[in-house]
Amino acid sequence: MDTFLSLKLGAFLYHLAISSICFCSSCIFNSSKNSLTFGAGIPLYFFVVSLFIKLSDSLDFLKYFTLNTLYDTQKIIEGSGYTHGFVIMLVISVCLYAAGIIWFEKKDLPL
Repeated sequence: MDTFLSLKLGAFLYHLAISSICFCSSCIFNSSKNSLTFGAGIPLYFFVVSLFIKLSDSLDFLKYFTLNTLYDTQKIIEGSGYTHGFVIMLVISVCLYAAGIIWFEKKDLPL
């Protein structure tokens, strides 16, 4: 039961981090073109990089450039070594949501 709940908590934190990227980019940019480019482009980049890592062992260094590495299901199933990834995803989420809120409050909206 603990492993199942840890997997679900990790998936929640991963999705929270991805949503914070989307939220922050939509708060920063005025045009939807730029907002969608960064808000959807960065999570798409994470997905594509994780696919490239699985295709070739020589691209293993790319795992340090994606959030997918922080949600390591193998470590969660083994039961140790995954809490630092959870904490990092939580910190990223809180920081990006706070940055988005602060940026939006100071923004002069074009009418």
